[in-house]
Amino acid sequence: METLEATGYGRTIEEARASAEAQLTEMIRTREEARMVGVGFAAIFLAFAAWAWALWNAVLRPIAGVPVVFGAALAIMLVANLLQGLMLRTDHILLMVALSLVMVGFLIGAMVFVGLRAPPLMLRVELWEARLLARLLERSPRLGAALHVALLALAAAGGALMAWYLARLLTRFGLGAEGLADEWQLLGAIIALVWRCWRHPLIGRVGAWRILREGFAPRTATA
Repeated sequence: METLEATGYGRTIEEARASAEAQLTEMIRTREEARMVGVGFAAIFLAFAAWAWALWNAVLRPIAGVPVVFGAALAIMLVANLLQGLMLRTDHILLMVALSLVMVGFLIGAMVFVGLRAPPLMLRVELWEARLLARLLERSPRLGAALHVALLALAAAGGALMAWYLARLLTRFGLGAEGLADEWQLLGAIIALVWRCWRHPLIGRVGAWRILREGFAPRTATA
């Protein structure tokens, strides 16, 4: 039985059809792979954006932000090291791949979760600290003013630390400049102090200088 040739290709119709189907399958597979890679990069970008958002809030509220961020980072690191240890102890390729996917998914999910939940938690801690400072100022203005000064210094140090950490994160993504650690730390300290004096639940309403003036003002004897 004679076979028909596809005009202009020098191949049979069956061969041309098989070639076209193979090309179509390859195009579909390439498109699916590109979509998966795009989804993966989007998930990674979302995770680091969420983590950067948590760090920025920690710069604004370093007294509450430093323990929250580093506590979350420590918990994430412990779980990641546990999963990595399980990966290194197994000889099964499928189990190793499954653990790798679980670890990547956990890291992305945990970073997004911290980015969403850490700022409200920092605000609650700051409100608790504001109530504590207010009670201390009522009972002992001088001791409250001294604590106010200590917390300002602690906020400046924490803001510098969080700004340095945020700068390192942005530098890894090519969004920051190398060699500007000191400038980032100084900027972080200034931002933390300004934000605390302006937006703090207590200090923002009472005034940072008023707390110092009334706390350290000389007491006059009353009859």
